[in-house]
Amino acid sequence: MKRKHSIPVIAALLGCLCAVSIAGAGTVIRLDTEMFGQGAPSGSALVYLEGKRMRIDSSEGGGDVTIIYNGAGQDNPFYWLINNTDSTYVEIRRDELLEAKAVAEEAMNQARGELEGMPPEERRLMEKRLAESVGYAPFLGKDTEYKKVSSGIRISGWRCNHYQGFRDGRKVEEVWAADLAELGIDPTDLVALEELSGLFKTVGQNLPALFRFGGEDNEVDKTFPGFPVVVVSYDDDGERAEKSTLKAVRQQKLEQAMFELPEGLTRRNMQLRP
Repeated sequence: MKRKHSIPVIAALLGCLCAVSIAGAGTVIRLDTEMFGQGAPSGSALVYLEGKRMRIDSSEGGGDVTIIYNGAGQDNPFYWLINNTDSTYVEIRRDELLEAKAVAEEAMNQARGELEGMPPEERRLMEKRLAESVGYAPFLGKDTEYKKVSSGIRISGWRCNHYQGFRDGRKVEEVWAADLAELGIDPTDLVALEELSGLFKTVGQNLPALFRFGGEDNEVDKTFPGFPVVVVSYDDDGERAEKSTLKAVRQQKLEQAMFELPEGLTRRNMQLRP
């Protein structure tokens, strides 16, 4: 099976801060990502947030990708995924994501029938590999649950709380998060990010830490209070896989053109079949 890009926004969004108050401005976040032992190059991303609009320019994994979300509150919300290397883009809508979810469920159910009779541990491993191949996270296990382990930790001058994230009893993430006020982030600039988070939850994605910010009840929402400053993810062997670090945050007036689809791009259709 061919691996899908079901929701490729997840790796692009984990980053950095340093703020000044500017009337009528949006929030610009810069983030750095370090990869461990995967042969993939480290990278960075700039995230532009202004109310119901969001843009991400990412070089993570050696790519050159732009994600634009403009128009929160629509009945069928969508975002553009732009490949700057070959000047192509995909328009990914909520109904298409739901269709992709149904396709993945069908593929997994068919595959599970073929795995009957295998030893339980071997079958679990095969199911996980199949789930990864179709890009469908719900088959990979339960949602991540975060537990607070310490507080008052200073990172780049920001006062953070330390959380550990567990899935199926295994530690998969560590997060150091700070309050929005501590970072100087205007909550109204996070509307688009919140809407995308809700969109991904609708189609059953296991969300990275960035999409879980602002929670108050860890037992119910599987979130943690605050905004992530450092996130470390772990692989199945308990080894560090990736580290994302919030480097800088500033407020800046953002032009409307930043949230519009550039001219001269070739549109590609979203492929639903694995």
